[in-house]
Amino acid sequence: MKKAAKEDITTLADIFTRRKKQIAIAFIVNVVLMFIALAFIGVKILYPYHFVIGFGFYIISFIPLIYRIYISRKVFERFHTYNFAKDYYSHKKWRVFLAFFLAVLMISFFTVRPSTENPFRGMSNLEIEERVDEDLKKAVIAMDYLESSGNELLEILAKKQETIGTADETRTRFNKFIKAVIYSESLTDLHRYFDSIPRFKLRDSRTKSFIISYSLYVKKYEIVQRMITTISEDETKKKILNEENSLLKRDNIYQEMASRYYKPKTKLRINLGWSYMKVFFGSVREDFGESFLILQTKSNESFAYLFNNSDKALKSYLKVSSDGLESRMFETWFPVQKNVANTMGHIILANEDKREFITRDQILKMNEVMEPGDIMLQRRIAHLSNVGIPGFWTHSALYTGSMQQMNDYFIDEFPVEDKNNFEEYTKENFPLVYAEYQKKDKDGEERSTLEAIESGVVLQSLTVSAKADFVVVLRPKLTKSDRLKAVLRAFENFGKPYDYNFDFDTRDAFVCSELVYDAYLEVPGKKEGLEFETSLVSGRKIVSPTDMAHKFSKEENSDKQELEFIYILIGNENTRRAYIGSKEDFLDSLNWGKFNFL
Repeated sequence: MKKAAKEDITTLADIFTRRKKQIAIAFIVNVVLMFIALAFIGVKILYPYHFVIGFGFYIISFIPLIYRIYISRKVFERFHTYNFAKDYYSHKKWRVFLAFFLAVLMISFFTVRPSTENPFRGMSNLEIEERVDEDLKKAVIAMDYLESSGNELLEILAKKQETIGTADETRTRFNKFIKAVIYSESLTDLHRYFDSIPRFKLRDSRTKSFIISYSLYVKKYEIVQRMITTISEDETKKKILNEENSLLKRDNIYQEMASRYYKPKTKLRINLGWSYMKVFFGSVREDFGESFLILQTKSNESFAYLFNNSDKALKSYLKVSSDGLESRMFETWFPVQKNVANTMGHIILANEDKREFITRDQILKMNEVMEPGDIMLQRRIAHLSNVGIPGFWTHSALYTGSMQQMNDYFIDEFPVEDKNNFEEYTKENFPLVYAEYQKKDKDGEERSTLEAIESGVVLQSLTVSAKADFVVVLRPKLTKSDRLKAVLRAFENFGKPYDYNFDFDTRDAFVCSELVYDAYLEVPGKKEGLEFETSLVSGRKIVSPTDMAHKFSKEENSDKQELEFIYILIGNENTRRAYIGSKEDFLDSLNWGKFNFL
């Protein structure tokens, strides 16, 4: 009998070992499928179905693991673990239910009532009364600020047509709304401790403190719900609101607001706050003064809006949830995408003497015919990163010229804002850019080219920027005034990081062609620009350097021509030298293969 028991234990140990291996393999499969899911969503493969497919892979990734754990349950039963848990629940289920119910009550209590230190502690009754009365007046100002900035933001979010002007205005108004939220939260964060004010001695102050906190809280989320409803299906506007915010220095602010709105604790606070108001002072309290009356009225209006539009909020819930899930999955994938792009950018498939055929003397010769505002398209044949960039031309840059060149070139456009020349204007309005122009590079060359590279939007000398195998110079057929505005627009983006997400809808980071595209976008009523045709690649709006070359080809000799051919240097892979080409050579380049380095 002892021998049989020993054999049984040995068999059980073997089963455990086998089950462990099976679960380990299932876990590896789970990780691989999760990585595939992240790749689909991050790269937006098969857009616009990328999220559904990626999320499908994400769900499927857990099936082998769950299955293996499920079929292993018999092993646990042999140790009576499963039966013990089952018997315990059947005999103690009322206790389990009661414990769960009490836990829910405690969580709800501490969600509504803050557990941190009471800020009113240590204040005398008179000090509390004075503080509450003072904050009541501030709350009316905060309410007006919150409401006016929110309405201004909603007005521009409702516009269907998206231009550079409306995008910039959206950013400005969103920042204004965020400032209003920050100001209002400075009051709500204090007065959410209203129940710490003595109930009987300072009953009126307690009531006023509550209305300060609740009215601003419910108004904020009324505006957030209106935002969600307005732009639920507008991916471009959501991208603008979610790009890195210049005020808070972080991204995904809108998504964070929308997600918080749907959190149970937010719903709990809104509904319990309204119930508290109705139970303890449901009628209009004119005896508390005009400020209290305004806040009470606004509270009722905001709650009524949220209640009456709860169906719209419910419809938007799945979209907000899927957006949040996609955002979190993309954040997980993004470091992979960034590292792959960086690695490819550093890999050069040629020896030193077989690349970058254009010489310094050729660049200086080309510089003699260039003017501020010219666009350069470039190609370095040996860079592996060319594989991921559409077409033959793989890089673009904006030529500005040196500070003295811009001073001379734009002299007729000044004075502007009481500044007599370009240098004075730049020094006053773009001090960081001006300081960079005062420096020279390691070879003693003046900086004269603005471009987006791996390190971000930088200023470089032309001899560094144009050190390539192929370079073409195109000139926008615009007035000096509009070219000046384009250069200044580009200055606004100096120092911003490189856009490893390659998305032209955002302006918190830039790729090379995006910098040029943004500088020359038309702003109706303010400046003329260039009309670049964007294409959608994996759900991202882009204009590649080759697209800019195609623009010239399509428009040449027509009434719509917006670019002029100025100069081209062409590298010869046989002679390992560059030569001056013609416009016809440039047009031929549109048919040259992108994989010529092979």
